[in-house]
Amino acid sequence: MTRARLCWVVAAVWAAGCGDPKLSFPPAKGVLLVGQHVSVVVTEGGDGSDLDESTFALQDAGGQRWDASSSDLELKRVSGDEISFSVPPGIAAGEATLSVNTSKGPTFESKATINRLMAVRDLSGKIWLLALLGDGSAAQFAEEAAGTFGFGFGQVAVGYKGRLLASTARAKGEVRLAWISSNLTPSPAHAFDAAVVISSVRVTAAGLTLVGTSNGTYVVEKPTTDPPGALTVSSTPLPTGATVGLAVDGRGARAVAITDPGPGGTIQLALLDLTASPPVLLQNLKTPWTGGAAERMSVAMSSDGRNILAVDGTGNRLALFTEGNPSPIEEGAPLNEEGAAAVAASSDGNLFYVVNGKSKNVSRVQVGSGKIDFGSPLGLGGSISDLSGAPVDVAVSQNDEVAILLERDIVLLYDKSTRAKTLGFPNLFKDKVGGEVGGGLAIQP
Repeated sequence: MTRARLCWVVAAVWAAGCGDPKLSFPPAKGVLLVGQHVSVVVTEGGDGSDLDESTFALQDAGGQRWDASSSDLELKRVSGDEISFSVPPGIAAGEATLSVNTSKGPTFESKATINRLMAVRDLSGKIWLLALLGDGSAAQFAEEAAGTFGFGFGQVAVGYKGRLLASTARAKGEVRLAWISSNLTPSPAHAFDAAVVISSVRVTAAGLTLVGTSNGTYVVEKPTTDPPGALTVSSTPLPTGATVGLAVDGRGARAVAITDPGPGGTIQLALLDLTASPPVLLQNLKTPWTGGAAERMSVAMSSDGRNILAVDGTGNRLALFTEGNPSPIEEGAPLNEEGAAAVAASSDGNLFYVVNGKSKNVSRVQVGSGKIDFGSPLGLGGSISDLSGAPVDVAVSQNDEVAILLERDIVLLYDKSTRAKTLGFPNLFKDKVGGEVGGGLAIQP
């Protein structure tokens, strides 16, 4: 019996009648990652019949189904005995079923475990990849030593169907990209001018990387090699001013930069059109807030780009911009929901999660019909100790898993945010007194 291999991984499928269907994946049996390229290969039992790619189906642990018409599968006929596909964004972590018919009738079917990866950068500069396994469980997947992606504080982002990771290192003004696998091999560092301060990084669904800086927003092209070579970075930034935060939509079409011009100026949101080449500034949206170095600002955008929520963690207030309306809806944060550190949008864009560093809880901000409603906040103090520290970041997958990074813990909201669990890992945050503090978090879509 022989096996072929395409891209990262191969699924070897046995026909019914030759024993139970089986899958074989390196490095772990039957395990796939969001965004991974996979080949289904008939190695026994095909009897010369061809796979019928039009009958291919993938059903995840939550019952969601993709078929041959689903563009996210990137389904391709390689030969009569082989078809390839990609694990789609939004798939539920856990056990999935894949099946495909043959031209002579037998159906090939098997199971595979789907993992969704989170990326954490700690304050030393180490990058951790953590796998969500379904049902609120998680495991360490890989880690890269401090210095591999630069030393010290920085940000991390994941995008382009979950395949591309970007990370910045503030001390030297550097950005690096890497394709996600069990071994992250970063591109050479691109260093900005010494006077440029990096504030934010985002990877779009189309593969562009946006780097927000004190000088505006730079655009990094999607790498064309694996591992990535020298990065192609715009020579001049998009005119977003002194950018303090970025957000992108789920299509790779729009982005927004929140800018703080300093005392005497007005906090603005620069709306960007990413479909143009190069991207262009569409318009500036003004908030009612005066700028200043003490402001702690963050911003999130719905997947469809229609809702944008700006959050001021110092003034404890929010501003909602909706499509077609340049004037924001402003609300103050409720008592005991103060000190916002980060914000992220749910998959449908009608709910935003705001993590509050001062109150040590999570606000659930419902938007719609031209108004903002605050649901009951989610407390983070029940099952975690004071050593867990304050919340510092939040990320949401397309399957609505909500990961909340605290200084020395990660809390996961799962089952459509109806259940919460503090995740434990053998090495990450093992030393909660002297260990490195978490700095940034991202999650595969």
